[in-house]
Amino acid sequence: MFVRTSLAAFALTILTACTSFQPTQTTHSLEIYLRDYPGFSGTILIADADKVTYSVSYGLADDNEGRLIADGDIWRWASVTKQIVAVLVMQEVERGAFILTDTVATLAPDFDTEFASVITVKDLLQHTSGLPNPDRLGPLVAETFEPEAFCSGAPDDKPGTFFSYNNCDYYVLGRILEQSSGKSWDALLKEKILQPLSMLETAAMESDLSETVKGYDSDGVPSQKIDITLFGAAGAIYGNLRDLVKFNNGLMSGVLLSKDSLTELWKGDPSLGYVALGAWSFEAELQGCPNAIRIIERRGYIAGIQARNFMFPDTGKSVVVFVNRGDFDFGEIWMGQGFSYDVLSQEVCKSDK
Repeated sequence: MFVRTSLAAFALTILTACTSFQPTQTTHSLEIYLRDYPGFSGTILIADADKVTYSVSYGLADDNEGRLIADGDIWRWASVTKQIVAVLVMQEVERGAFILTDTVATLAPDFDTEFASVITVKDLLQHTSGLPNPDRLGPLVAETFEPEAFCSGAPDDKPGTFFSYNNCDYYVLGRILEQSSGKSWDALLKEKILQPLSMLETAAMESDLSETVKGYDSDGVPSQKIDITLFGAAGAIYGNLRDLVKFNNGLMSGVLLSKDSLTELWKGDPSLGYVALGAWSFEAELQGCPNAIRIIERRGYIAGIQARNFMFPDTGKSVVVFVNRGDFDFGEIWMGQGFSYDVLSQEVCKSDK
């Protein structure tokens, strides 16, 4: 989908000014890889079970100002929001508010859609609801787009027919969370995840926190400005990436969910391309790892900002990669090549080398 462009000359010029790394052999190897890799403009965090062990920021947060991407920048998290909302849903399941097979008609009776009595919470989490897909509209326009009206419109298909990635699914999950908790989904987020994990530089919807990284369709081509609050529970979280590591660690360590709930959350369905609840869960072989390793992957994209959040539950490690170039090509891990595969191969199993 994405076509790689080159920032190599620029990267060579600013490498020393905008990177910070621990002087280990592995991080030096990754530093060389990034220096020579065309088109990378973003931040990478490598973390173990309790802290960030390596951070590198590389490229421009604002092309016009010439401002470098920095460790403290605030990024839109795009569809990584869905991964976090899925945890809120499982927390509600744990407290007995509803079960995954409950329907939209039962949990959000005011949401008027044709198959409300058939679509389940799990259908929404795994994108098998058949709801209309706003992607067909192109870039969302704040003045004209009304999520409630669109998502309750004529369905694309019958529920459970097939996987179809759809922001409307998580818009409806946001409604269900509000009905079950009596609070807005973003207030629930703050109470149940942000505050317990001290994610102090993360917010959702409208707040005093401001994004500091601009998105670009390609080098020098700004993406269309967009109101991310339109995405609601499908994509309206933004914050510092070190906070995302706190989320990863809190989830893998059992602070946010029980072991049984994590098992359900991360049950990748092969018939649906290994989609789990709010993320993808699969095993893959990486260079340096003696065996195939379990990976929880969450992707995101909104208006030039691309996100990759990788968790490795069997080791407690995680890798967070955000870029602000929409045409940057991450590749596919399962193909055994490309940017994501190379970075994970260098970092995930380095203790086994």
